[in-house]
Amino acid sequence: MSQIPKGDTSPAAEVALVTPSDSADLKASGQPCRAIAIGTAGDLEVIDLAGNTVVIPSNALAVGIQHAIFATRIKDANTTASEIVAYF
Repeated sequence: MSQIPKGDTSPAAEVALVTPSDSADLKASGQPCRAIAIGTAGDLEVIDLAGNTVVIPSNALAVGIQHAIFATRIKDANTTASEIVAYF
């Protein structure tokens, strides 16, 4: 899996709408996203760079804002947020 270089603050080069999946990474290359935005509030279950599964509660994420979350996967099981966009 590729890593985002420490201190890399360059803007995203790619944007993708995300369909949460319990088995598929955000990108086949395993490249993590550098930010996530949601269009409809809800919980967001992600797998972070260390491989930890974390459920981010709905009150922790503002709608329409890019959140600096490095994640390799957005899981379906506990995700209730929708209109999810990943920035790479």
